[in-house]
Parts: sequence; structure tokens; C-alpha cells
Amino acid sequence: MYREEVAEFISEKDRHRLRVGDEWIQTRTVIVCSGASRRKLEIKGEEELFGRGVSYCALCDGNFLRNEDVVAIGGGNSALEEALYLARLVNKVYLVHRRDKFRGVQHYIDKVLAEPRIEILYDTIPLQFLGTDGLTGVEVENVHTKKRQQINARGAFIFIGTRGQTSFLPATFQKDTEGFLITDDKMATNVKGVFAAGDCRAKSCRQIANAVGDGAVAAHSVSTFLDEHE
Repeated sequence: MYREEVAEFISEKDRHRLRVGDEWIQTRTVIVCSGASRRKLEIKGEEELFGRGVSYCALCDGNFLRNEDVVAIGGGNSALEEALYLARLVNKVYLVHRRDKFRGVQHYIDKVLAEPRIEILYDTIPLQFLGTDGLTGVEVENVHTKKRQQINARGAFIFIGTRGQTSFLPATFQKDTEGFLITDDKMATNVKGVFAAGDCRAKSCRQIANAVGDGAVAAHSVSTFLDEHE
């Protein structure tokens, strides 16, 4: 087991070479499970209150905030979808977006605008998360008027983007615009002998159970690949 990052990845015919630290590893197959990283706001209270009201996953933590008021931050498809999901659980969702209109698919925009439990704050940015033992509110500011206000909330969900942690892979790998690896249903990438599993893949659901399923499929695909290419 190596506890270092892959510094270099080279594919040559039917072999792959990975540089880990000062060592090179040669192999016929690779399963990439490098995960994804969520973009952060980098504001006061985000790190301190993570897991105590501040979250990046409505599906993971929404149930803990039933009938409470929460804040959702973002303006793309993920923010719209997650806000709609939260609206089924909580008392009220304050959807904070820094622009004057959303960037998502119109279908989701229409549903958000029609949802009575969602209050939209356009042209607004979060300044800090408030609370000590747990989140008690979010201070926000209008980008034009500079007027500040405090939203009392027990939960805050940040949906400003996620990227696949695949920068160590060469340009020969097919990825989407956010760096997620594109695979087929057998978890195979476009590079022969290289498979992917978990959050580094381009897909709609990123949960532990889903990643475990990916891993099982990828392992089976590797076994089949090696049998077919002896």
C-alpha cells in the first residue's frame, strides 16, 4: 500500500506505468478511485461548522433537518435539484444565488419558482456561517446595495460545483467539462485496461452505496479483461 499521490501516469500499449513518490509501478490494469472534490466558499465558519449544520450533500444530511429552516447556496442544476429535494423535508429553504438569474435547466428553474417552501435571494452572497456548537444562521449581503442580513437557519447546504480529482491523468483520458471520467456500464474508460469507480466517474448520483456498486462492477471487469488478454 502506498500513502502518496500518483505523480505521473503513462500508458504504453498493454501496460500502464504509475509514478508514486520515487517508485514506478507497472501494471496491466488500473481502477481509478480518486474521488471528487467539492468547491468551497472559503468563508468564516465553513470549516468550523462542517458536519454541524454546514453540508455539501442534501441527500446525506437533509433528513436531520426536518421541519427546520435551511439555506441552500448556488445557482446551477445541482443547487436547484437539491433545493427541491430539501423543500420536501424542511420548513423553508432560502436559496441564495449571487446572480440575478439561475444557470440551470429551465425545467428545474420553473419547479423552484413554483415551490412555496423556497424563498429566493438573488444577487446575494454568503459572508459567514454563524454559531459555535452548531449552525444558527448565515450572514448574507446583496452584491449591489451591500445591505447585509442574517438568516436564521439550522442547516446550510453549499452547491457551487464539484470536480473529479483526475488531474494526474493524461489528456488521452476522456473526461467531461468538470474533470469526471467518462466510462461505459462496465466502468471501462476509453483507455484500454483502465477502469474507474466511485465519485471520479461522470454520473448523477454520488453516494457510498453507489460507489461500492461501481467498485464491484470494476473489479469484475478487470478480472474479465485479464482472462481475455492472457
